[in-house]
Amino acid sequence: MPLQFQVIVSEFAIHQPNVRGEIPRIAETFWLRNLDPAVEGWSKASRVDRDAKTGLGNAYMVYAYATHIAKVEVDMATGEVSVEEFVAVHDSGKIVNRELASGQVEVGVAQGLGYALMEEIPEKDGKLLTSGFTTYRIPTIRDVAPQTQVGFVEAVFSYEPYGAKGLGEVPLMASHTAVSRAVAHALKVDVNSYPLSPDRVKGLVKR
Repeated sequence: MPLQFQVIVSEFAIHQPNVRGEIPRIAETFWLRNLDPAVEGWSKASRVDRDAKTGLGNAYMVYAYATHIAKVEVDMATGEVSVEEFVAVHDSGKIVNRELASGQVEVGVAQGLGYALMEEIPEKDGKLLTSGFTTYRIPTIRDVAPQTQVGFVEAVFSYEPYGAKGLGEVPLMASHTAVSRAVAHALKVDVNSYPLSPDRVKGLVKR
């Protein structure tokens, strides 16, 4: 049961067998408090079972976290979006090599920017319309935010080698969301499809 759902059920002193009959009241409370039950919940992972002596076992059941903030500028006439500033702070455990870790985040941010703003594989009649990098746009140095800051919160994970956590997919998954949310905030509209190309953004402006 999602965390916020549990909180509301407890607040109303609803017994488990009676939850179904109270759904309308619970749903109304979610709406009044601006809560989204789809994104509130717990995830329970198996305990790490790595043997430090042999190096064998499952050493990777640990979550890394990040906060990404993007500042964007939207040209209301052309629909072009530019990322002006970007801040990325990661909890990836002990940072073994700070230069490489920072580079990993910066590249992931660039990849997420491309995912959010330009990368697309359209097709027509079962045929791909992209045939190369002239028709499939990817971000270049021109598209990356001039001011990009990367920081780390080193919450050491004692069950992993050196106390490190993963730093692979997290920069990508956090960065495209930060960019799209910034565009949504700038335009005061919902954004639910990618990429946010100039044509698509102009369509959002007209709403």
